[in-house]
Amino acid sequence: MKVKIVPLPYKRKQVTCHLHCESSPYKTRREIEKLGDRAGRFLEFVDAFTKALHSELRGTRWTPTNNFLQKAKLTCPLDMSTTVKQLRHFLISRFDEAQPAVSKAMIVAAKECGLGWWSTVV
Repeated sequence: MKVKIVPLPYKRKQVTCHLHCESSPYKTRREIEKLGDRAGRFLEFVDAFTKALHSELRGTRWTPTNNFLQKAKLTCPLDMSTTVKQLRHFLISRFDEAQPAVSKAMIVAAKECGLGWWSTVV
């Protein structure tokens, strides 16, 4: 898992939270491309997931992105006075808002790619 450290005290007024579609274990674009045909289905799924997710995010506060594995981002308020509880409450409501879109996009992409696990997505 990649973790970005936020220096304290935090001097900006906001941060961004990023929704990723990643391999397990995490691999960079270069590492995945080196896998050649072995990564074909993963790359096919990532493309299908991106298309489906971006159309499902309408009406949410998430912004679609086209970075390699980053699929959406959310601007979060954060300053010196923001408590962990406030940030947590903000994030929980935004993740709850995005969950149906993510689940639907995963199902659509898995079906499109001929993957059988789509029926296990709740």
